[in-house]
Amino acid sequence: MYSFWYRAPYWFGVTLVSTALGQLSLIITKAWLGRRHPLIVDTIATAILTVVFTPVLYGLTYGMLVGPSGQGPSLLKLVTYTVPISLAVYTARRLFPGVDDMSYLPNSAVSIVPRLVRRLPQTSDVSVLRLSSDDHFVEVVSACATHRIRLRLSDAIEEMDGIDGFSTHRSHWVARDAILRSEKEKGKIYVVLQNGDRVPVSRKYRPQLEEAGFV
Repeated sequence: MYSFWYRAPYWFGVTLVSTALGQLSLIITKAWLGRRHPLIVDTIATAILTVVFTPVLYGLTYGMLVGPSGQGPSLLKLVTYTVPISLAVYTARRLFPGVDDMSYLPNSAVSIVPRLVRRLPQTSDVSVLRLSSDDHFVEVVSACATHRIRLRLSDAIEEMDGIDGFSTHRSHWVARDAILRSEKEKGKIYVVLQNGDRVPVSRKYRPQLEEAGFV
């Protein structure tokens, strides 16, 4: 049995190297695969990390802990440790809001609170559906209430960080998850939101909604 102070440098080295190589493996995988399903990205990143890190772990184990003449785990045995731990870490990090831009949880389950919500009463619903400009004010509409705050629309949109959405008109912005469908009336296009609101879509902003499949 090794003492704590004997094992501490070894575990420090393992943690430092695995973190660096783990992050590098994820960067390489994302650059290669792009925005694929999170499970595919995490599986490939785990495979890369296993190939790169396991020999390093073997060297650290025999160089710092076991010694060249000692009896330690085989390379294959270390692989059985590296794979599940790596996959578990990659998976777990996606379950925390803001850690990764693609999560295993649906968007509604990820608690992202944009900066704009801090301007609203503390009892307000944080699920903002749309923003609308009204003179020097912005209407912030949630599923349960509407609030008016003195702010430019462009600044309000900037403070909706972490929430994907679209400008549909020079006076309107809507959250992507709030859109149910689009409607056409007298030559004009509207997007219909979860709360029933109909928001106009101008010719300038129509292409981005068409590209996203909402129009």
